[in-house]
Amino acid sequence: MANKTAMPLWVKLIPLVLLVGLLVAAGGCQTDPETRPRGNELARVRQDVRIGAANGLWKYDAYPELESLDAHKTATIAKLKGPAQINTIHIGQTYAQPFGSVKSPMKAVRSKRGQKEVRYDTARAVVLRIYFDGAREPAVAVPLGDFCADGNGKAAEFTTQFVEKGPGSYTCYMPMPFKSSALVTMENETDRDLYTCSVVEWQSLPSGESDLGYFHAAGKGTRSS
Repeated sequence: MANKTAMPLWVKLIPLVLLVGLLVAAGGCQTDPETRPRGNELARVRQDVRIGAANGLWKYDAYPELESLDAHKTATIAKLKGPAQINTIHIGQTYAQPFGSVKSPMKAVRSKRGQKEVRYDTARAVVLRIYFDGAREPAVAVPLGDFCADGNGKAAEFTTQFVEKGPGSYTCYMPMPFKSSALVTMENETDRDLYTCSVVEWQSLPSGESDLGYFHAAGKGTRSS
């Protein structure tokens, strides 16, 4: 008759260890606000915070009421009320007339000629200005290309913490808090009407936050107004 081999003690304890692990994991699903995972803050819907987005410059289909970036003109792309904070500014690279009809300006961009032949070099000829709290002088007055680290408009696509250049567009993620109002404008310093679009995303802030600073940026040789 064969001898039976005794089962080691550690093998006998495996089911108990697994049971304890399951109980600990279940405890991690609790909903106590003080103990729930911090990562949930990204998905939390806060009733005390308002968010919104201001569209600008593209008046050719969905937004006929918007201003366009015509030659030697300044267009308002966002007019916001505070206390709030600008979280994102997204602006497309500019294209110049003529390359399509006013009703469908992007038609020719998709034609066989391709975008390279219709893109107009305006990286330093379109100026971004931002005014906070009714100030007469802008806190930001910088050519669009320089503001987004693409001075000559020919940089390859890149991504950083605060600015990026995507396919035919720029995005700034720098937080810009303000107390009562923010005005964001773009000036076309060229002799040609330009096509582009913009989105400024913002969120409300609690009143009385006095420790937040204003964002400032200036381009060398750029007029303040």
